[in-house]
Amino acid sequence: MVKEYGRQRTIQANCPTRWSIVHLICVDVLNNKQALKAAVVSDEWDEASGSSTNSARFKEIVFRTRGTNFWEELDLAIQVGKPIADAIHRIEGDTPLLSQALPIRTALEEHMVKFQLAHPQAKFRGLSGLVSQRFEKHWNNSVYAAHALDPMYA
Repeated sequence: MVKEYGRQRTIQANCPTRWSIVHLICVDVLNNKQALKAAVVSDEWDEASGSSTNSARFKEIVFRTRGTNFWEELDLAIQVGKPIADAIHRIEGDTPLLSQALPIRTALEEHMVKFQLAHPQAKFRGLSGLVSQRFEKHWNNSVYAAHALDPMYA
């Protein structure tokens, strides 16, 4: 692989305490699509995947062309997930501002509606409600007050 791409290709490891890492892993996998396809047909594949019980399934998914296309679904997941990951970074950042919560929520809800209208066949139909439900769980009137009092939004 190093010969073909000039450098070693890597994909980030999962960190279960950070939701947005899933988004970054999806981006890495999509960015390495050609390298993954080359890997599963290389001479080293059988040796490298010998201890895995899922290597045949992985190879099938990488090359699937009929029915559900893994790469198209992954691209949709990235499109729908990026604003969520960005919002999490803003809210959980080193200097989070309560006044940002309202515009972040509004932008996320608008994104979900637009995404669902643009992709009615996608498997993300319930995501808009889930995002709203998640906000409602931790929402209170102080968010509105903080937003109204922040000169940035005046």
